Amino acid sequence: MPKYDEDLHQSDSLIWTACRQIVGIVERWFSDVILHDKDGNEIDSDHPLDVALQNQWTVTGDSTTGTAKTITKAAEEGKKHVITAFEAVISEAAASTDIIITLEDDDTVIWKTVIGNATARGGRVFVSGVNIEITGDATLNSSADTSIVSLNMSGYTR
Repeated sequence: MPKYDEDLHQSDSLIWTACRQIVGIVERWFSDVILHDKDGNEIDSDHPLDVALQNQWTVTGDSTTGTAKTITKAAEEGKKHVITAFEAVISEAAASTDIIITLEDDDTVIWKTVIGNATARGGRVFVSGVNIEITGDATLNSSADTSIVSLNMSGYTR
């Protein structure tokens, strides 16, 4: 009977050795795999997808009754902000006037719209799936109204 136990332990040892060798091969294979985007471009630390994931940000803010609201992602020297989504929402009573919404690169208006007078609570402007490059301060503004307006802006810096 002892010979059987010795053979069994020896067999277990060989299985573990083989498993460790397979794990080593797989680890080396994974370290050699290079990921690519849908166009075949290598995804590395300089690739826009990797940069975007590493440098994401979100800025939010609510106006107070009767006041305008501005949210800003400050410029960073030698870098650009890329806005991927922004939103303005009436978060209290219906709008009493037209509410002007602007997206600006420093003081240059690059996008503008209106949430109309009497738009009910929950009325919104929502833009997503964009890549708007900003070279200065990224600013989202709403004009003053008796309602409260919530502003949200997200993107990444590269």
